[in-house]
Amino acid sequence: LGTGTHNQIELKCSGGNLVDLYITLPADIIHGESLGKLMGQGESRYKSNCGGSFHIDPTGFQ
Repeated sequence: LGTGTHNQIELKCSGGNLVDLYITLPADIIHGESLGKLMGQGESRYKSNCGGSFHIDPTGFQ
């Protein structure tokens, strides 16, 4: 997605599982802009409570 875009992501885990992923975008979004370019315009705020590793369930897991 581009250099530094990892700084626009917030990860939240519970019990070793990834439960939320937030992407910081600018307040004004221009239709047609790529996600990487939009992420480069957002406020840098990387945060995570996931530790060194986490589990992601397969799609559709209940």
